[in-house]
Amino acid sequence: MQCITYREHIIPWLEECIKLETVLRIAPIREILLQYRDLLKDLTGQPKNTNTVMELSNLLTKNHNYELIPQLEQALLESKVRSQVRFWQDLAEKLSEIDVNRNIEEDETLEECCRNYYVGSKNRSFSRSFKIGSWKKSQITLSIEIEASGRVFYGFCLLDEEDEWVNSCNNEKYDSLAEKLPEKNYQRNDWYIGWKYPTDDLKFPLEYRKSDENYFCFLLNEEKRGEAVRKLAQEIAGEVDKFKKSLS
Repeated sequence: MQCITYREHIIPWLEECIKLETVLRIAPIREILLQYRDLLKDLTGQPKNTNTVMELSNLLTKNHNYELIPQLEQALLESKVRSQVRFWQDLAEKLSEIDVNRNIEEDETLEECCRNYYVGSKNRSFSRSFKIGSWKKSQITLSIEIEASGRVFYGFCLLDEEDEWVNSCNNEKYDSLAEKLPEKNYQRNDWYIGWKYPTDDLKFPLEYRKSDENYFCFLLNEEKRGEAVRKLAQEIAGEVDKFKKSLS
């Protein structure tokens, strides 16, 4: 008995079938085979357009073009850094349209943070924070953060009288403030009175994977990134507005 696999046997067999003249003449059968092949390629993590991949591979190995590979990797890194910087800048601009103060961090640290996210060996996560009001002797901040896995989330933190971050938000003395959060689906920890993932999941992948294709499109495509920023800012604006009303 011979063991066969989708990758090594079934997909190549389907591709040979698709080339048959009889199959090419019958459109419904051809489309079924093409869709089945593409489905199997998705499931096995293979690119659908193998011709394009081979052309790129041949181009890189031709006439010592492989010497350009480090430059291509650097170019991709710079594209990701610039795109993420632009994401935070656009988001800050949109948030300035609601009642939040200037972000707490200095702007010149933004590119450094974004670059460290992609090339740093640890502590990749970072946040951008905005003062939105006060509670007793503390300042309430809106914080938007990238966690170590790359996912974006937002929530509400506190600064004490010395402008130091409060790291005991889980303490019962802050229960009355947590109860004023606009929704009950916020999570709470030592650093956040409440935090949540946005309705539209956002992520900054470190490396390209097939499962992260949509995230890469959002990151590098200016139109998609702009739409994501607009929707995120609109969602956050609504949460900030409800939270501030509950405090008054």
